[in-house]
Amino acid sequence: MMLVVVVLLSAVLRMPYRTPVLLNSSVAQPFLDPWGLLLCRTYVYTNSAINPIIYSLVSPKFRLPSSGCAGVGWRSHRRAQLASAPPATAWTPEDADRRE
Repeated sequence: MMLVVVVLLSAVLRMPYRTPVLLNSSVAQPFLDPWGLLLCRTYVYTNSAINPIIYSLVSPKFRLPSSGCAGVGWRSHRRAQLASAPPATAWTPEDADRRE
């Protein structure tokens, strides 16, 4: 489902940019309206900016790591990891002899 949403949204947001590019290569007088081109570029940049939001809404595997980037939930997740970890012991050179 996430792949379908990302592909459809990418196609919709990139279409306003790709259409003038295709038309400009085949017409005598190209489309060079600066505001139109700025709007087309804004759609392309919006597509790139909205992808992580879509991933976090649709995919639970992406949600936890991305929440750490934003600072949301990272500390509580880290505390839970530390609480469930076994206690650390000091390593000594004798430990290496026992393994060999």
